[in-house]
Amino acid sequence: MKIKKFKESIDHNDVDPFGEENWNEEEEHNYNEPGICVHCGSINIYYIDTDVLDSTLVYKYDCDDCMRRGMEVYNLTFSSNEKL
Repeated sequence: MKIKKFKESIDHNDVDPFGEENWNEEEEHNYNEPGICVHCGSINIYYIDTDVLDSTLVYKYDCDDCMRRGMEVYNLTFSSNEKL
């Protein structure tokens, strides 16, 4: 459809091919799950860094499929206090 719209704009010069449909625009999705890329849903991610902020744990990762970065955020809760 985008190619047709682009061709029509060339032929008729009355349609902006970059108007409402942006070719770089991401589709709506819900990839809010651990172990998958938040951008593309791929399981081909590798973790590059870990941060602990108060009671929050953050795993940063790179995706091998879309080449973008993301992060998984976990809330820490107290489990037990044990002797060493």
